[in-house]
Amino acid sequence: MAVRQYSNAQKLASVVSYWARPFAAEIAASSLCKLDVVKAIENGIIRTGLVSESYDITSDIRPLINPVFDALSIPLLEQYFAQVPDEALPQLANNLVSEMQAIGQYSIFNGNITFSKSEIDELAALIKKNLPIKKVEHYEVVT
Repeated sequence: MAVRQYSNAQKLASVVSYWARPFAAEIAASSLCKLDVVKAIENGIIRTGLVSESYDITSDIRPLINPVFDALSIPLLEQYFAQVPDEALPQLANNLVSEMQAIGQYSIFNGNITFSKSEIDELAALIKKNLPIKKVEHYEVVT
């Protein structure tokens, strides 16, 4: 049986999706639970008496988010990463995560999401394992 070869775009999309799951699950669950329709469902369930007054529908929704996130994020990320030359992706991904490590803590979306040093280190390790940099001899400019 032949071993399937994955493009670097496919590998990087899978790595980023895997690494982002905890953040995405938390954001999606809290966002979903703020929707009026979800609040109405939660209140309706509480009114039935099946659950206590302190029932939080978020705990029921959170486990279902990862499969949905993977199904949506991986193809979108792969499409985005495929716009970069495939042979450049390992070096690019490793360089970006190294820059994040040098900063230490990295925030996005006006500081609404902050990645700790340990989270960045985890991403760096995943990228290093899945998209290792191959030694390539480049032309050195003569000055």
